[in-house]
Amino acid sequence: MGSFVYLELTVIAKQFDRILKCLPDMMEINKKTLLIGIIFCSCFFQGCINDKSRKNHKWTFKVCDSLYAETFSTFGQGAWGGDRDGKWLTDSATFRIFLGAFDETKGGIYVECKKDSVYITQKPDDLDVNSSIKAPVTKAFHLNDLKSLRNLNDY
Repeated sequence: MGSFVYLELTVIAKQFDRILKCLPDMMEINKKTLLIGIIFCSCFFQGCINDKSRKNHKWTFKVCDSLYAETFSTFGQGAWGGDRDGKWLTDSATFRIFLGAFDETKGGIYVECKKDSVYITQKPDDLDVNSSIKAPVTKAFHLNDLKSLRNLNDY
């Protein structure tokens, strides 16, 4: 009985030794496969980004009387960085306009209401859609012009 156990352990040790010798080759194949998989997935998911998506609401804040800025997450980067967000301006009754997309950690779109005008300032970030922005850009909208859009149901 003792010699049988000894013989069985030697066979197992030889098989284990063979596996250990092949392990570096298998690890190299797995590294290559993993790299190809990561590249494929990142290319695939980058093509799926829709900056105007309003599926994942993050928050809404009141800018001035009956005027709201809504922020939606259009692409969550998880461990790779901050979310890619899209911001909209609306009065929830007559109009909604897309203000732009921005990187949550490096950029931003700020909305300020002064009297009968709205000022939108976008900070530069690393997004491909904002590559032309090198310094903060401010746009001005007149409230009456926005309310005359009547495009709430277009989106």
